[in-house]
Amino acid sequence: MTVLVFIALEPSTTKDRFLKHSDYEGFKGYIIKYEEGNSVGFIYGYISLPGHY
Repeated sequence: MTVLVFIALEPSTTKDRFLKHSDYEGFKGYIIKYEEGNSVGFIYGYISLPGHY
């Protein structure tokens, strides 16, 4: 089964979450941009531990 979740967040909220989670163990993240520099999308993941959400 594949589940797709699309969440529209304010750019500042997205940046804050991305930076917070980047300190978590196992973090991997990718941002895709157009040549002009505008973001197309991003994906990331990390190893979840108690207290992380």
